[in-house]
Amino acid sequence: MYTIKFWTSHDTGLSLDEVKELYEIGAADGTLDIVAYDCPRLSPGLFETFVRRLDKIGFFAGVYGDQDRPVGFFFLSCFEGDTARIHFCLFNYGMERRHEIGDFVLETCFNFFKLKTLIGLVPVINQGAANYCLEMGGRKTVLIPGACWIARLRRSVGGLQYLFFPRASAKPLESAVSDPHQADHNRIQAGYSG
Repeated sequence: MYTIKFWTSHDTGLSLDEVKELYEIGAADGTLDIVAYDCPRLSPGLFETFVRRLDKIGFFAGVYGDQDRPVGFFFLSCFEGDTARIHFCLFNYGMERRHEIGDFVLETCFNFFKLKTLIGLVPVINQGAANYCLEMGGRKTVLIPGACWIARLRRSVGGLQYLFFPRASAKPLESAVSDPHQADHNRIQAGYSG
């Protein structure tokens, strides 16, 4: 069973201590450097600032597994209509259950926020993430030349764009409701002001 804790500046979801813990785990196992490929040295303070600012334009959430152990985090940004861009960091010790965790995150995004499409952008040099997108049902749509700045290489590389759609067989989460206006309510409750 997995749970998600959202960061909002006005809620009791994800605390700053938990945000710091997510940073520390990702930094220690190297996954943070892969996800934050455009930042040369992501410090704890810079990560916290990023999360605080994201509260105004999107959502940041920690993903927790057994015994409330963090297995990763994700954030949503660039909302347009019923679509958003997704960024996902799965910690190394969650890799064994990556499909289960990925399904949970995608179902949460589609059901809780009532999104119809999620967009992922993966640098062409990150074959592991590209394979994971395909494994999770992402449809590769286009290679965008120079779309991803890789700070450690000091150059840009192409970005593979993946689209994710709700699965017909996906079961609604308990938090999802049938009211079409509920998506806006959920977004407001989670802290989105855009």
